[in-house]
Amino acid sequence: MGLTVNYLLSKEYVFSEEVEINYILEFITCGLIGILGIGIDTFVLWIFTSKLGIYYMLSKIISTGITFIWNFSVRKLLYVYLEKGDEDM
Repeated sequence: MGLTVNYLLSKEYVFSEEVEINYILEFITCGLIGILGIGIDTFVLWIFTSKLGIYYMLSKIISTGITFIWNFSVRKLLYVYLEKGDEDM
């Protein structure tokens, strides 16, 4: 459910430029990016808390910021790539 809400809100408010794309493929790609983001979040949290000894709440804030940048950047790059592909056609 969270993935669906994230996809719909980001499609409407963040990446509102219309790009001709298969919506099922776009949703699956969004899901894969999100899954990788969860992995990044967990890994960074583990490194900062367990290995570096940083307080877990500070580690969570940092890992959340890194994950946000990952999710946004990869999706934005995907849309830029798809837009350039549309211009070539």
